[in-house]
Amino acid sequence: MAKEVDNLDNRHANTQVPKAVGYQRVAELTNESDYTTAATFFWETVVNDRSLSFGGNSRREHFPSKDECISYTEEREGPESCNTNNMMKLTEGLFRMNPDAKYADFYERAMYNHILSTQHPEHGGYVYFTSARPSHYRVYSAPNEAMWCCVGTGMENHGKYGEFIYSHDDESLFVNLFVASELNWKDKGVTITQNTEFPYEENSKLTINTSKPVKFKLLIRYPGWVSSNEMEVNYNGTNYASNASPSSYIEIEQTWKDGDVIEIKLPMKVTLEEMPNVSNFVSIMRGPILLGAKTSTEGLVGLVADDHRWAHIAHGPLVSLFDT
Repeated sequence: MAKEVDNLDNRHANTQVPKAVGYQRVAELTNESDYTTAATFFWETVVNDRSLSFGGNSRREHFPSKDECISYTEEREGPESCNTNNMMKLTEGLFRMNPDAKYADFYERAMYNHILSTQHPEHGGYVYFTSARPSHYRVYSAPNEAMWCCVGTGMENHGKYGEFIYSHDDESLFVNLFVASELNWKDKGVTITQNTEFPYEENSKLTINTSKPVKFKLLIRYPGWVSSNEMEVNYNGTNYASNASPSSYIEIEQTWKDGDVIEIKLPMKVTLEEMPNVSNFVSIMRGPILLGAKTSTEGLVGLVADDHRWAHIAHGPLVSLFDT
């Protein structure tokens, strides 16, 4: 990785991702250039060349080669939720070193599409593999019984929603994600409330609450999925996003007063995204959200896993790709 050589073909993916998390941490603490290069190159390689549209990577736990990416549509065993959790850790660390909007763009996609979906909304079981084969399904762990790696990590997954909405240094506050939330920035004596129903609506509102005026820079992400000249960040009658570009941060430096409001508009468009190296398979995205279609509930063998060694794999019948 330090030599910027992608040698990940057929390597076990979640053995490699934690290594890169370690490279980043060493780089952050020591400023050693080899570790910085290794962590950054690994992230760029996996995110840009080896991840599917929902943010996950690997099939049968391994990175496929370029010529084998078609196997994503053939195999039952798609990306592991553990991998995405660790890629988000790497993303957080790299952002601390270099607060680039591309890191938040990936984090958002991975969080909404993969992490958010890894626990059953009723019985609470966790997901190991998310199959990328059209019309296949996922298996959930039996509550209080199964203990796969993605069950342990799965418990951590849902603590991540509040980790990266905001970040700050001494003088600047970054708004990375559009999630309904309240931030208490104790050092500044300011509370910021974000009201939104994103992604079900295309806007968000930030409200400043402070006992006395306070000066700081507010940096609001212009997502990569919003078209040029379409985002709006309105404060006191000015659209601060008018000259900004996608995948960047919009800066507003003010002495903020109690009750100040910033209105954000985030037009979402529908796009097609090709599978890596397999151009005849595409995902349909709306903004950063991967769209799916309801399909049959027949043949969901082992939907809630038993204690069999391979029960985390969806062993039900495979629907013909020509019939999906």
